[in-house]
Parts: sequence; structure tokens; C-alpha cells
Amino acid sequence: SHRQLAGGDRVRTKPKSLAEILLENGSVLRMAPSTEVVLKEAGVGEKVITTVKVSFGQFWSNVSRLSRRGGSYEVETESATIGVRGTIFNTGVDGDQDVRVQVYEGKVEVWNPFPEADPNASSGAIQAPGEVNPSFKEISREQWTIQLEVNQEVRIPAGGGEPAKVDMDPKAEAKKDEWKTVAGANVTYM
Repeated sequence: SHRQLAGGDRVRTKPKSLAEILLENGSVLRMAPSTEVVLKEAGVGEKVITTVKVSFGQFWSNVSRLSRRGGSYEVETESATIGVRGTIFNTGVDGDQDVRVQVYEGKVEVWNPFPEADPNASSGAIQAPGEVNPSFKEISREQWTIQLEVNQEVRIPAGGGEPAKVDMDPKAEAKKDEWKTVAGANVTYM
């Protein structure tokens, strides 16, 4: 069936269902069984940013070359953000919130959503009046960015663990996940 969606709408597939979402810019998002995403759109005129927040599950994206100057398409997870302009890629978030990103065409940039530490920030440690402990320092998760190209993937452990970039066999992946090539229900997102 076909339905109109708006920014902020949540889409969830059941264990034996699929969904295909056609975005206004021509991009396609195909959801595997047992997947949940929230669609967001922000910006005005030519600088529209489409963001897909994935709660759990797996989906495949075929992002059109964004014709709007300044437009972008991003996927957000708890452990990473994926930014693209025009490419085909797969994103998966398992039950532990580990993330897997696979690139089939084009290039993808993956980064963690954690800000870098402010070296001038206070440690927040409680100290006795007049005492300063010089060993206190701001601690934050490491900031990182990974560039992925065709037939590469990255696995990102939940909670900011070390990402692992490896080569991928797209034919073997397609055999494992038939839903990537077989469309389910169509949903139009405007």
C-alpha cells in the first residue's frame, strides 16, 4: 500500500514484512523485517537535510545525487552518523546497538556523534576550598571519521568502541539478505 509520510514520522516493519520509502529527492530507503526508523527533514529551499534515525534493524539506501545545492542525506544511530551525497549503502543496528555500514556504490563518510572535549572545560570535580588538583582533565569519547568506498564496510561497537573497517563481498551479502533486492510495500515520503 502507498502512504504519505511527513518529517518526524516513525516507520516500523514487522518480523515478516518489508517497506520501501521513496523520498521526495528520488532516493529510496528499503527496510528489512524488524526495523524501526524515524524520518526527519530540516532546512528551507535548496538546503534541505534529510535525516533517518535508526532505532534498530537494517535498511538499504539508494541516495540520488542530491540536486539541491547544500542538500544532504544522513543516517543517525547511537554510535555513528553516516553522511552521503549520492550512493548505495546498507546500515544495520543490532540489538546491542552495534552498527554496520556497507557501501555498494559511491562513497560514504561515517563519524561518531560525540563532540570533542573542550580543553578549557572544568573537570567538574569537587575540591576543597583553595585546592586545585592539576591531574584532573576533561575525559570524552574519541572523535573519529572514516571514509568508505565501494565494497567496504565498517563495524562500530556500541558505546564508542574501536571501529573496524574491512572489505566486503557484495554478491555474498546479497545472498544473505534477499530483502535488499526484493522490494516490499512502497511508502512515499514528502
